[in-house]
Amino acid sequence: MLSFLPIRIVDPKISLLYKSGESSELEEEWVREQKAFWTNLEKVYGTEFDEDGNPKPIGYRISAHGLTYFLANRVYCGDWLYDGDWIENNHKLIVPKDLFDFAQGVLEKNRRGLAEQATYHTTTNSVIYDILYPGPIGIKKRFIQRHKQAKDAHEQYRIKDQKGMKHVTLATIDTQDIEQVFLEKFTERLWDTKRFEDYEQKLVQDEENKKIEGRRKNLQDTLHQLTERIDGLFLTLQSPRLDKDEREEFIAERQKLIRRREAVRQELTIQSPVQVYLKYKDLIDKMGKYWERYPFADRQALVALLVQRVYLEPLSHHFIKMTIAWKDFPADVGIIWRPHGDAIHWKPEEDKILYEMYPTEPLEAIQQALPQRTGGSILTRASRLHIRRLKKPGGQMCEQMSIEDADIAKSYGIPLENLAEALFTQWI
Repeated sequence: MLSFLPIRIVDPKISLLYKSGESSELEEEWVREQKAFWTNLEKVYGTEFDEDGNPKPIGYRISAHGLTYFLANRVYCGDWLYDGDWIENNHKLIVPKDLFDFAQGVLEKNRRGLAEQATYHTTTNSVIYDILYPGPIGIKKRFIQRHKQAKDAHEQYRIKDQKGMKHVTLATIDTQDIEQVFLEKFTERLWDTKRFEDYEQKLVQDEENKKIEGRRKNLQDTLHQLTERIDGLFLTLQSPRLDKDEREEFIAERQKLIRRREAVRQELTIQSPVQVYLKYKDLIDKMGKYWERYPFADRQALVALLVQRVYLEPLSHHFIKMTIAWKDFPADVGIIWRPHGDAIHWKPEEDKILYEMYPTEPLEAIQQALPQRTGGSILTRASRLHIRRLKKPGGQMCEQMSIEDADIAKSYGIPLENLAEALFTQWI
């Protein structure tokens, strides 16, 4: 219902023209404007008006959110919550019990649907983000940041180095590329079921597992004790000899114990590594072959069970090293070629070299003096700085690869013909 309504204002000129008989065209125009005004008002306020501008009675309107709250509140069924317990038939009901129960089923189904939609088969979630670290192992001032520049751009991991108060970007790589490289090796290892034959025994002897199992046993004992005390207080409350103050004191104590028991139950849901392994023991081979068919939570749990950390270490303009540190198996090391290299800011000393050498020196010498830069980036930078060649001493630069790129490929025995416009990984 509107709290206020605009008032029709009749132009005095219209009235005078109407009395003189010259109002036909202006009056028709005014009527059209008024109809348009009220039609627009109905659209804006969602209220229908009669010819006099009074709102038509349409009943009470309720939003979808309000209806959800209304059908989820047990108070409207005639019950009342007091000190943690529901008192049934406390007052006259508004929502029938059968309708309330039906609504709860529908609401729960909708909630499950939203939860599955948010976590199942999603491409935005990363199974390794929580265990991803900058390399090499033991580095202190570097960190990995997840970043998205534009709405339609790919998400990226940025490896940054902290220098004083500044953060310098050392390397960037698309999130989906890292996921792809990791999962290719991870699922390949899952196919090798022989490596997991004695894994259960290793987990049993693991110190972390022993601590969790010990903690679980203590929690189970605590849960048993709390239940006994809660039941005992319930029997005490049945006594007719209790006065009002004593009864309220026992009720408060019982509610406190019930809340404590619920917290213990929540803590007991945390599984030990052995429990997680046993859950997936018979599925490891199938999960390796049909990875995308399993819920994201299961995939993430299996990765966390088997892998300690994943390290990313920038090596050159195009190359980055990935190290998969398994918890009980030898590490896997992959050298990743990225077709699109890092867009690293030019340093003043690099610009100085370009000013000194680009006008007269051979192209090979210039690229040797700037080992982190590809030939293409050198030409682009010279053009932006308006540096011109004064003579043409000849020579060639490798436009798609830097000197460091070529040295990395040579040191790891990677054929240059494999380094095309596609992601490539060589495991060593």
